Amino acid sequence: MNKQEVTLTENEALSQQISRVSKKYHQKEANIQRLEEELERETIRRRHLEEVKEEAVIILRHILMCPEDLPEAQWKIWRLVEILNTAAPQRTGLTSNNSRRKASRGQKLHSSNPESLIHHL
Repeated sequence: MNKQEVTLTENEALSQQISRVSKKYHQKEANIQRLEEELERETIRRRHLEEVKEEAVIILRHILMCPEDLPEAQWKIWRLVEILNTAAPQRTGLTSNNSRRKASRGQKLHSSNPESLIHHL
C-alpha cells in the first residue's frame, strides 16, 4: 500500500467514525428533548395536583368545622369527589370498572343517607 492509499483508508475510517459519533449525538439530543418535554408535563401535573390538594383541604376543613350544615356539607363532599376524580389517573380495564361500581354503590348509599358520609370523615 502506498502512502496515498493509507491516507485514503484512514480518511475513510475517520469518516465512518464521525458518522457513528454524529448518529449517537443526534440520538442523545432527541432523548434529551423527550426527557425535557416529559419533565415539563410532570411539572404541570404536579402543580395541578398541588392545587387539587389545597382545594380538597379547604373543602374538608369546612365540612369538619360545620357538620351541622348538612346540605352545604353534602354539596361540598360531591365537589370534593369531583375534584379528586379529575386528578386521579385515568385507568382502563377491570380496575376501572370495579372502581366505578364501588363508587356508584357508595354514591347510592350516601345519597340515601348523607349523614353517614359525614360521620365517616
